[in-house]
Amino acid sequence: MLASSKAATTSTQYSHLDDVTFAKTVFAQKMQEQDVADLRVLARVFPFRVSPYVLSDLINWDDYQRDPIYRMVFPAREMLPHQEFRRLERMLHATMASDSEIRTEVYRIRAEMNPHPGGQVELNLPTLDGVRLSGIQHKYRDVILFFPAAGQTCHTYCPFCFRWAQFVDGNHVKFAEREVSVLLRYLDQQPLVRDVLFTGGDPFVMSARMLNRYVKPLLDRKRPQIQVIRFGTKALGYWPYRFFADDDSTELLELFENIVASGIQCVIMLHNSHARELSTGPAREALAQLRGVGVTLRSQGAIVRGVNDDSDTWADLWEQEERESIQPCYAYQVRNTGAHRFFRVSIAKAFGIMHVARLRVPKNVPTPRAPVMSTSRGKIQIIDVRKVGADRVVEMKVIRCPNEEVVGTTFVGRLRDDSGWIDEVEPINGVDPSLFSA
Repeated sequence: MLASSKAATTSTQYSHLDDVTFAKTVFAQKMQEQDVADLRVLARVFPFRVSPYVLSDLINWDDYQRDPIYRMVFPAREMLPHQEFRRLERMLHATMASDSEIRTEVYRIRAEMNPHPGGQVELNLPTLDGVRLSGIQHKYRDVILFFPAAGQTCHTYCPFCFRWAQFVDGNHVKFAEREVSVLLRYLDQQPLVRDVLFTGGDPFVMSARMLNRYVKPLLDRKRPQIQVIRFGTKALGYWPYRFFADDDSTELLELFENIVASGIQCVIMLHNSHARELSTGPAREALAQLRGVGVTLRSQGAIVRGVNDDSDTWADLWEQEERESIQPCYAYQVRNTGAHRFFRVSIAKAFGIMHVARLRVPKNVPTPRAPVMSTSRGKIQIIDVRKVGADRVVEMKVIRCPNEEVVGTTFVGRLRDDSGWIDEVEPINGVDPSLFSA
């Protein structure tokens, strides 16, 4: 059974737990000593942060090593190649390595993990008055992603998150913008943008007052092209108190109400991975509050080995989302970054999981586009996996692309048994190889 101790219920009481502070909690006493020791090594490479709510309300500590929520949150030794783990472990504990030497080794490991997949830095960062922007991504014509500087952390970190590089120190690019004026000036030069997505990190780690600094100017009808304001978040799963019990929860809900009252659609994109995240009392209360102020609830999530890599788990999640008026949009392949080889499911297996899951839910239950890969070219959906002679062939479809003329294009490739990403699929039948760009 899940642990029954209650989490703190306000942000003034809530402080995240890193690997050191976690080791002092009652929950660490439930773990094997080796797992705690491994965590101290792994947290040097992978960002680790966990909220009291996740520890007390979501993880089944009686069987934690096989628990899907534990696997979503805690780094595992197998996420690093054995030799790299042992080298870093020796540097931390068995040698006189300096802090500088340890940092250099950590940076080297991270740099080899493709920290910014899909050409995000090279392809998606626009310019304003000839200056490259660091806090806006503009990949598709009608939508921009905005990274408010104060929102570039999360209530709890998922080690399979493709934004992991946002949460670690080091000499790499981080997406962030402090000034709302930059956002407004860019929008004034982009009349085709209708959808602004606040992302991170998680915008709901910000205070309502600070978030409103960015949002309020968008409600000015001087920019009538703005039809949708979205917020990408994992707060429902990791800190649902944000929407009803934090010190400024009322102010946050009023912000959502103001968006809706202005005639702009307010969308919260929930990053749901498992039905358990929706099943607690605090989660249900949070959802009720959001529905009550007119928020549109949507969801997306990754197909993660050991978390939700079976059809029953997805069917349960979709049925729970249907009861809570949440529209599932996408189920993604784990992106080719970080410890993706530990977490990812092959394309063929993911397709099978989704196919069977759809058969297990009633026809009135919405299901997402899945599996989907978010690549440098755009969003690619797996349409079919089938045997053709001795080959296993995958049929794919472009469902989102910067070049809108390509949207709807279908193409095929040859799979290996372990192919997990588009660049591990072999083009056949004269297919344009550029469609297979990672």
